[in-house]
Amino acid sequence: MAQSINAPITQNANPTINNSPTFTNAPVFAPQFVIPVPTPTIHPVPTTSSGAPNIVFLGAAFVKISYSGPGFSDRTDGMHSFSEVQGKSNGDMIGLVARFRNEAIFGQDVKLVNARAQVKLFDANNQEIGTGFSSALWMGHSSDTFPLIPNGVGGSVLVYRGSSKSAEAVVCWKTGDARVRLRDNDIDLDEHPRKAEVTIMDNNHDRF
Repeated sequence: MAQSINAPITQNANPTINNSPTFTNAPVFAPQFVIPVPTPTIHPVPTTSSGAPNIVFLGAAFVKISYSGPGFSDRTDGMHSFSEVQGKSNGDMIGLVARFRNEAIFGQDVKLVNARAQVKLFDANNQEIGTGFSSALWMGHSSDTFPLIPNGVGGSVLVYRGSSKSAEAVVCWKTGDARVRLRDNDIDLDEHPRKAEVTIMDNNHDRF
């Protein structure tokens, strides 16, 4: 059953990759976040009932990324993943990532959740691009869900990827076929989106 969350959280997201769009304020309706450009407003983090996950949005940023395997063939379809590059890199692939964590609450039993991320993207006219992407990629993870462990390090959703040398962008997501096998999908965009919404759900597609 989906839980209602009323208090919005606003975060700042200040990507610093050159030749990429600059997003300055990331208002969040946790566990959703939006990246437009209004005046930032901070609200208290909403509490959660005992035994439920406590998903908190940590921020969004452009980072250098690389393809982490396992290679391209019919056999590996559904297994593709990307990872954040640590340290210096000669590559020019970048990604907008949104970071989430399942935070502990003193005196409460916070539940582990196999989280799924749904992404909506919008252009400069605030028109939605496509019809939403129901299973966005988690960084460094080949599945369509990611285990958010209470008080763990958290996980990062790949909102979209592109190049620091180009205005084009690519959206990646996973779907299941009739045999319940994962498939990798991607679509090319002529330009970087101007706003993104990310909703975190459990494995039954229930929002928190």
